[in-house]
Amino acid sequence: MAKSANETDLDEILRRLQRGQGHELVHDGNVKDLIRLAVTRGDRLTETLLREWTAPCSPSNPPDPPSATT
Repeated sequence: MAKSANETDLDEILRRLQRGQGHELVHDGNVKDLIRLAVTRGDRLTETLLREWTAPCSPSNPPDPPSATT
């Protein structure tokens, strides 16, 4: 059974990520599929990397630090 172009692209992106490259190819549209592919292949390290990529960043308005007098 032949792979679709999207599956081939995901395979290539995953291979690059495994070599420490290709981070710029990960985006909101493919990250979940890449996580599934990493899980299917038993690649826990790349799976973790991709799950961290999906984690929310720090808040855009961080809270004020506590005052030294309180």
